[in-house]
Amino acid sequence: MEQALGEKMNLPKLKRNHNLTVWFVGNVQGEERDLVYYTFVEDKKYGNADLRSIYPVIGGTADNIRSLKMQRLNVGFSRAKDAMVFVHSMPINDYSHSRLGDALKHYAQVLAQNNKNDFFIEDPSLFDSPAEKELYNQLLNTDFVKTNRADIKIIPQFQIGEYIRAEFSAQIPKYRVDFLLSYAKDGKEQALILEYDGVEYHTKNPDTVTRHNFSQEYLDYDISRQIELESYGYRFLRLNKFNLRPEQPGETRADVLNRLLIQNLANQ
Repeated sequence: MEQALGEKMNLPKLKRNHNLTVWFVGNVQGEERDLVYYTFVEDKKYGNADLRSIYPVIGGTADNIRSLKMQRLNVGFSRAKDAMVFVHSMPINDYSHSRLGDALKHYAQVLAQNNKNDFFIEDPSLFDSPAEKELYNQLLNTDFVKTNRADIKIIPQFQIGEYIRAEFSAQIPKYRVDFLLSYAKDGKEQALILEYDGVEYHTKNPDTVTRHNFSQEYLDYDISRQIELESYGYRFLRLNKFNLRPEQPGETRADVLNRLLIQNLANQ
């Protein structure tokens, strides 16, 4: 995406390098893309467009499944393989004079439900250990996550190796990370990998590990894995029983984690 923006919206380059195609919703039969932007530009105040000429009016003659306009609506929303982005010039409720309004309301509800579910993982089998489940609960209780909930997505046990293989066509092991935290604010998106490192599983000499030498005791595998993932632009926040330990009176582990999140996200 950054590369595409860097081309300054040069349409021939976007078509050549990014397989960009601009369609009218009525002529997309047989076409598909991973990402599709849909623009619904209408302004009742100025009367500069009327989407009822494209989509069926509720209760009108074209308001049946066999009509061309209804088929156009169904086909249009089936062209995206991965994601759809809706660009609309009015509040969604203002599109209620056509069946497009029903579709937009449906997708708004789906989005709201997905955003809600991102924060409540009910199946404990997703976590590799009780420590990871505890860390997840602490994440939800940090002020940073509570305050920015609408801008944050937390994915436990994220299959990052498979994602990078598909995104970059790269040969990379099937790495999995404890958590991927995505934070999007003011048009800027940041991705932070959170790993909880148990002393017995991630260090060379568990019996001699302390707060001060923990980073020097990591297994070679953990170090090489982090370096490889960082080469794709990801940042790491490695957590353990030492750096999550409260140091101030009345401080909790969630307070410590909150401070670390601010340092790694809000201050970037």
